[in-house]
Amino acid sequence: MQGRATKYQLCRMVLINAGTNMHVPSGRITAIDPRGGAAVLGDNGVGKTTTLRILPLFFGHLPSQIVAAGHGQEAMVRFVLPTDASAIAFEYQRGSDAEHDLRLAVIRRRADDPDVPFYRLYRCGFRKELFVDEGRFLSDDETQLKATELNIPTTGKLTTSEYRSVILRTPAVSKEREKLRRFAIEWSFGPKQLDNLDRVVAAMVKKHINFADIVQVAVSLVQHDLGQGAERAKLTFKQGKAPIERWLRNREACAEAFRLAPEFAELDDDLRDLRAAEARYRACRADVAALTMARVQEADGLKKTLEHLAANRAVALEAEGVKRTELARAASAAASESATAKAEFDEAHLQARRFETGRAADWEKLVEELPSLKARVQTLESQVGAAEAVQSEATAKYARLQEEAKTRTSEQCLALERTKGPHRERLAEALRQIAAAETGALTLCDEVAVARRQELDDQMEPLQGQRGTWETRQSNPAASDEALREVQEAETRLERHLGDVNQVQQVAGTAQTELQAASHAFERQEAELRKARSDLASAKAQHAEALARLNPPEGTFLAALRAHPSDDWKRNLAKVVNPELLSRDDLDVAAVEDAANTLYGWRLNTGVIGAPDWADDALARQSVETARARVTTAEARVAEQEAELAKRGRNRDDATLKVQTSQARLAVLKNQTEERRSQRDAARQRVDTEKRNARERAAAELAKVRTAIDEFKKQLKTLGVEHATSRAAVRAAHDKQRVDAQRLCDEAVAAIDAQAARLQQELEATLRSLAEQLNEHLNRAGVDVQRLDGLRTEVKGLRKGIREREDNQALVEAWRVWLKAGGATRVETLKAAAARSAEASRVAAAKVTEFEQAAEKLGREYNATVALHERRLGDVADEIKVLQEMDESFGDYLASGTSVIDPNTSARDLRSKVRTVRTEIDKLEEAINRRTSTLRQTLTAKNSLVKELVDTSLEQASGDGIISRATALSICYRQVGPQVANDVNLTLRTLLANIGAFQKAIQAFEREVSAFNRRLQEGLTEVKCFERVKDLRLDIVTNFEGLGFYKKLSRMEEVVRLHASEVGKDYTRELPPDETARALGDFMSVIGADGNVEVNLSQHITLKGSVSDNGQHKEFKRASELENISSEGLTSLVLITLMTALLNTIRGTEPVHVPWVTDEVGKFDPKNFRALMQMLRDNRIDVVTASPELGPAQQAMFAQRYLFEDRGRIREYRPLEALVAAAATAAEEVQP
Repeated sequence: MQGRATKYQLCRMVLINAGTNMHVPSGRITAIDPRGGAAVLGDNGVGKTTTLRILPLFFGHLPSQIVAAGHGQEAMVRFVLPTDASAIAFEYQRGSDAEHDLRLAVIRRRADDPDVPFYRLYRCGFRKELFVDEGRFLSDDETQLKATELNIPTTGKLTTSEYRSVILRTPAVSKEREKLRRFAIEWSFGPKQLDNLDRVVAAMVKKHINFADIVQVAVSLVQHDLGQGAERAKLTFKQGKAPIERWLRNREACAEAFRLAPEFAELDDDLRDLRAAEARYRACRADVAALTMARVQEADGLKKTLEHLAANRAVALEAEGVKRTELARAASAAASESATAKAEFDEAHLQARRFETGRAADWEKLVEELPSLKARVQTLESQVGAAEAVQSEATAKYARLQEEAKTRTSEQCLALERTKGPHRERLAEALRQIAAAETGALTLCDEVAVARRQELDDQMEPLQGQRGTWETRQSNPAASDEALREVQEAETRLERHLGDVNQVQQVAGTAQTELQAASHAFERQEAELRKARSDLASAKAQHAEALARLNPPEGTFLAALRAHPSDDWKRNLAKVVNPELLSRDDLDVAAVEDAANTLYGWRLNTGVIGAPDWADDALARQSVETARARVTTAEARVAEQEAELAKRGRNRDDATLKVQTSQARLAVLKNQTEERRSQRDAARQRVDTEKRNARERAAAELAKVRTAIDEFKKQLKTLGVEHATSRAAVRAAHDKQRVDAQRLCDEAVAAIDAQAARLQQELEATLRSLAEQLNEHLNRAGVDVQRLDGLRTEVKGLRKGIREREDNQALVEAWRVWLKAGGATRVETLKAAAARSAEASRVAAAKVTEFEQAAEKLGREYNATVALHERRLGDVADEIKVLQEMDESFGDYLASGTSVIDPNTSARDLRSKVRTVRTEIDKLEEAINRRTSTLRQTLTAKNSLVKELVDTSLEQASGDGIISRATALSICYRQVGPQVANDVNLTLRTLLANIGAFQKAIQAFEREVSAFNRRLQEGLTEVKCFERVKDLRLDIVTNFEGLGFYKKLSRMEEVVRLHASEVGKDYTRELPPDETARALGDFMSVIGADGNVEVNLSQHITLKGSVSDNGQHKEFKRASELENISSEGLTSLVLITLMTALLNTIRGTEPVHVPWVTDEVGKFDPKNFRALMQMLRDNRIDVVTASPELGPAQQAMFAQRYLFEDRGRIREYRPLEALVAAAATAAEEVQP
């Protein structure tokens, strides 16, 4: 049973193919067992010290901190583990010495970096087959395969820090901390955390003591006792600089926001005015829509009127065309008849004038004388022939010459006579054309007169009708249907408008009631939210209290109770302790003895007292869970209440908007009431005015009609005179044309006659010359020339008369025919017929003229009417365009309400009204935008919760417009108090709690260092000192006065106290005082650039001590003073004593045996040496020492003795008795 005692001890260190002093692998497996002490002997340089320096690696100490590379030394891992098949194995016991409580830690070097080790742990003791197979050393991978084959549990590769966390059972900071924690449960060296044990063990290997190591050990132990983690040698204000800066910004931003209350009040007024202006603007859009509809209807009516006018005009033009064709045909026929009659008359008249000019009556008598004249000429010619018979030949010759001259002259005269024909024909054609033109002109003149007369008649006819109409209207005036309809519509609109006013008043009253209800609901919800937040704070406090009961803060009474290894206090002390004392950290609690059921000397039977709930861990955990559930429920309740508050806030805002909208609408309607009454009165006034104007207009129009009728009568009279004058002018003009044509013809004929006369004169001259020559010849021949000339002259005269009569014989015959046809009577008849035809032609032409004039007048009237309607249509189109542009300018503003606009209002007047309202809206929007921008810039100038609230609210606004942002900003401003100011106050509580916790952590550290120092002194007292070394003391003292912020931290303590004393403060309306902000600002100034306040605890701990050396009191404050405080041997004893006390402080009362390496123990005198070894055994320390040689008395103090030789060979000393006993046991086992 003695061998089964629980203890934790290193059994042996096994060197497998390790490096040697000859710089070659040993090729063997050797071991050192430190239990009971081990003396390592051997010559200098065989590797004793190097081998012993491996022992601290078992505790995870870094090789580089034992032997530094360089300065001629090879790296420790590379030297000790020269190959991948080299290894160092530590077999240790954790619990009993049974096989299942043995563990194995193996160190190998990394293949990729020979200077870096890695560790593996095996759940077994040392087994040779894990490292050697068939005479060959195995690598790590081969060892793993062998362990799998042997079904030996093992870990993966561990780094030095990971291995140290497992072997010393300290918390890891890597991602594998959970896995390492499970490994520590299975493979740790001790039953509890052994923080910094590697440092203490390694400190004895080193040649010099380092106070920093002692301080670090002390800090680690204190931090471990405080529950902060042994590796944390620093205190950090975790909140850092950023939260304080953020709080200061939030408080300043909130204070600035509260100062902007008047500005936001003005913004709300502007928003209210804007809503009213927008209501008027929407009403204007309704007016625009109504006026647009009226103008569109008017435009449609005008278009239909124009279409009707165009259709009527087409029918009228078609009728005009038919009538024009008929009149044109009649006029053409009359003109043709007139031209024909005129031509006949002109021809007869010309013939009569020719007969008169040619004296046809006189020539008739002379023509009757032709027979007698021809007989007389024959008689005379016979006489001349008888007289010329004597000279017949000469006479014949001259006669032939005369005939030839006559024939030639006759032919020439005949040719000239023929040239008169074209002139006469031209004259006849000119006269015919003149007659036709005259007929057309007269016809046209007549048509013009007839048309004008008809036009005047037609114009007079409607005037006569109008005269009757206007006389009736003058006696009975009436207003227009439009005016009467407008009166009716105005009265209807007024009645409907009054109904709308009544309805909106009811809506406004309902909205006001809803607003009051929503406001009351919002206030009640705010109270509920405050209550929920208070419940949440209470739940969090209860949760924190429950957590503190389950995991109490270090330094408190309850933490000390729970840290005690025994739970006996739950059955006695817990029953009589006041629970209010459990959280106190100033009671300096310490368990000093295992007392009976006594209390300060009083016996107390605690068995009859029930255990309190706080002492039951299960109930404590249940309380934590219950408190956490309450916190969760409270948080859900707060979230629910906040959502409900937001909902009721939106309802209140909606109700407010509804009230403002209805009030704005009511104001607009009330403003429109007078306008509608004015429109009704204006419509009635319009009816009266139209009646009065109708009577006046009828009188004026009647006077105009009568004047026009008289004017038309005068025009008819004037028309008759003008018609006669125009006909006379036409006839005179055409007569002049006839005279001119006749003159031209007569001049041409006269020229031809003159030429013929010249020919006759030349002929007569020729004939006279021939006659004279013939007379001369006859006279020479004796003929009576004078008598012959007389006969010839008479014949000539007769022949001339006969020729003239023969020339006019045709004239006489024509004259006789003319007379037989009627003569002058027929000319007069034709004249009368021509006059009648001319008159008929004139009348027909006048009808055509009058018709064209009438048609032209109708066309002008039609064009004027169409132009008037088209101008109005154009004006209406322009107004519609203006109205449409206005409607487009409204944008997203929808029409509201019923329009009361007068349909006769012009678009430009309405546009002026719209522009006025729009200008008002623009000014308000500009003011709101400017104010909103200023307020937003002020609220968001710096990063703060106010800025985040504003930005979030504006981002979540229903629209991107100016007003939406302004409304959202106004609503958001009302949330600054409940959300930001409340958060500022709550955050301050958290900050002050963190600062207070930081201050308490420093104070707790100071108290715990003081407690540690007392425990250390107790440890030093318990360690047996030596004869020459007594009264060893080491004081570990904290000093934080050198911290620059310590006074500021003390000032914050006062702020925390004042804040905790505040009662009944409304966190939504009141901010922390400026003094608090300044104090936090000052405290923030000491926070570093990284945002944290970090206190290196080691820098604020000082070491000092004293010892009695041979009765002389000596003090030391530095490591160098301690190392030289006495002789080398005594100094070593002092250091060993000090380190033993530290070791006892680390492991406490746990049965952990620590291997301790010390070099050259031969320097101690025998008496002190025996005292030292006894002291180390009493403190569960296995001494391993290296020395070239030891005396028998010294060797007897070590249970194990080894002799080191070259190339890693180790010889073990074993007593002869032990060898004989071992041989006998072996022989018995061999016997059957």
